[in-house]
Amino acid sequence: MGAAGPNKKIALVVYGSVINRPGELQTGGVIRGDFNRINMLEAALPISLSRKSQGGADGAQRKIAVTVNPKGTPSQVYYAVAEGTDLGKVLDTLALREGAPNTKDMAYIRNKSVHMEAPVTHKVNRQQKQITSVVERRFGEDLTRSGWAGKVLQLKDHQFKNNYEQHMIDWAKRNGFTAVVWTSLPSNIANPSRQTLRELLQVDPTLKANTRAYLQSFPQDLQTPQIKEIIDTGTVSDRLGTLTPEQRAAKIEYHS
Repeated sequence: MGAAGPNKKIALVVYGSVINRPGELQTGGVIRGDFNRINMLEAALPISLSRKSQGGADGAQRKIAVTVNPKGTPSQVYYAVAEGTDLGKVLDTLALREGAPNTKDMAYIRNKSVHMEAPVTHKVNRQQKQITSVVERRFGEDLTRSGWAGKVLQLKDHQFKNNYEQHMIDWAKRNGFTAVVWTSLPSNIANPSRQTLRELLQVDPTLKANTRAYLQSFPQDLQTPQIKEIIDTGTVSDRLGTLTPEQRAAKIEYHS
């Protein structure tokens, strides 16, 4: 008999408000235990305030949110071990937690030597908080590397030299994971400059209040100078923000 392959083990990598507000991930039994920090030099994601969330049908919860953006700065991420080995269920439940219309904006990598099929895309009923139907197509995997495959979405923007994917694969292998999942909702603020963010916050008091409340839910080590400025003042000044020492080291690691 041949040697046994690695046991299936899925990591859910997260950033932002989900760390302190896991919602459906916890109530749906997808994660067990707490989220733990990942050393930024081992694995990180490029994150920026570059997504304007519509905030439901009436827009009452609209805000500016963080998301993966290849122009973003390497940022601290956390992880939890998923309960069970169903990659599709983890992606579905993460989409529910994020209020996404379907699961196509959830990213993942998987070890090709382990039988773990590329998942099917589902639609999400955000009002009823449940998966409602199957979209009859597989995820279009855009990554094949080092015996791994996956859908990494924004990280595949090769205008920007980076090696986030390989670091995530290496981290997974060192820690015995056969798949890793994270949120990768697309940026929809074309130029998330300080001026653009300041203008968005100034013209919409509801968006400003919701954005501040949202950012306040972040763990302290995710509150960058820019995020702290918005929490404290509700706006973004003209001065340039400074990176944390960890972000400076990670920027060299991922973009050199």
